[in-house]
Amino acid sequence: MSQPPQGQPPPTPPLPPQPPFYGQPYYYAPQQESSWPKVVGVISIVLAGLGLTGRLVGAFGNAIASRLRTMRWGGAMQPANLPDWWATWQIAGVLLGVLLQGLLLIAGVLLLKRQAAARALHLAYAPLAIVLAVAGMAITYPVMRSAFEQTGLQQMPAIGPAIVASVIGGMIFSLAYPVFLLVWFLRGRIADEVRSWKRAI
Repeated sequence: MSQPPQGQPPPTPPLPPQPPFYGQPYYYAPQQESSWPKVVGVISIVLAGLGLTGRLVGAFGNAIASRLRTMRWGGAMQPANLPDWWATWQIAGVLLGVLLQGLLLIAGVLLLKRQAAARALHLAYAPLAIVLAVAGMAITYPVMRSAFEQTGLQQMPAIGPAIVASVIGGMIFSLAYPVFLLVWFLRGRIADEVRSWKRAI
């Protein structure tokens, strides 16, 4: 190995290989917004719209109940004696349903705007919807079963399984989304993200 001339410092050894970004400024990619607020918000708005439509159509429940009182079966008039409070319950159920669906609609709109209040409204809607669905099914099922029996429809072999299937299907449809909302918005990661949103409406 050759020696440097006298009076000169030894040569500087070469630098080891460096990463590609060595000596260059750091660039951070902007964090992308999560997509779940848009997805859940749209679902809430759509289901609220369908629910409002169904509740308004259900306002004609009193007319249907009156129709059941004079149904014919086998050529004989067999009135279905519904409880006196049935019409009042039908009206109350429709009003409560409209209020709940309106709450869900507002919550969905706020969620699309990424407003922190959307989480609180969804968490308020979900348990109320569950209670109303369970109470409504518990009240409606025995009354409607009694009405079918009084009109003679229980003689049809398929009426029993049809009623049970209707109850099970109605419960699943009514409870699925509220239960999902409870589970989703109670997650720590979701709660932390919502807290970072703008709070003003």
